[in-house]
Amino acid sequence: SFRIPGSTANLGPGFDALSMAISAYLSVDVIVNPVETGMLLSYLGEGSDCVSLDPDTNLITTTLSYVAKKRKSLVPSAQICISVKNEIPLGRGMGSSGTAVIAGCMIANRLCGLNLSKEEMLQDALEVENHPDNISASLMGGFVVSAVDPDTKKCHFIKQNVPSELQAVIAVPDFQLATKIARAALPPSYTMSQVVFNIQRASLLVALLSKFGPNSDESPDMISLFRTAMNDAVHQPFRAGLIPGLKEVLSLSLPGMLGVCLSGAGPSVLALAFKNTDQIAKSMCDTFALQGVNASTRILRIDNEGAVYN
Repeated sequence: SFRIPGSTANLGPGFDALSMAISAYLSVDVIVNPVETGMLLSYLGEGSDCVSLDPDTNLITTTLSYVAKKRKSLVPSAQICISVKNEIPLGRGMGSSGTAVIAGCMIANRLCGLNLSKEEMLQDALEVENHPDNISASLMGGFVVSAVDPDTKKCHFIKQNVPSELQAVIAVPDFQLATKIARAALPPSYTMSQVVFNIQRASLLVALLSKFGPNSDESPDMISLFRTAMNDAVHQPFRAGLIPGLKEVLSLSLPGMLGVCLSGAGPSVLALAFKNTDQIAKSMCDTFALQGVNASTRILRIDNEGAVYN
């Protein structure tokens, strides 16, 4: 058995590069019955009404088969019973597909006796998921900066633990937004000023998070730096038309809130906060409601452990 945290990616300017693991989990139990054959899937929680239980199409089991084939290994000839409990909303920008891919890698690792490291599982997961931010945070935990070599496809990353004082307040609209659709909204190219804008802010955000701790300065200047650092010119402006209320929620400025951004491809919105989380959550929901969007909220901690076998 094991559990994998969800993730929030981009953090504003860090498109496909910056991410954090969050305390909403995909938990999996695997039982091997040697007297039967085949795979049996059961699923509870978020998405239980729509996730395929067919091993030929389910993302967990197709990833399991992919990794076993890639690693030239055989899945045991037995009945494999996979029980899933999911706390991560599907299609909301909280890393649900990434956790399913990682689950397939972790099952293959144990069932096939591969003895893979997290770094090796990350490479396998990247071949399925195609972008590194969500999977690197869910596997490694904490705050992760990742980059993929375009020639070797190797994922390079740095992980940093996040102090417990920093919390993730996530407003989750009651509709899904497929990553494919959200990516299709982006332009084929960017201006120099847009690229520079994001490089400056992503760099500033990494520097700020590296300094954030229990004794961090909570002055208006520090909060202003965070709000500046979490601005974006590369993806959020182009996705706003897909998410009613996004512009209004991104404009919120409340006591205790460091910054606010789209969570992954959306439609969820993330606020990083160090206090006043209940009021921040309510204000985010109320702002969405004024634009005709029903939303719920999650107040989550940053998970520094990442994916773990029990």
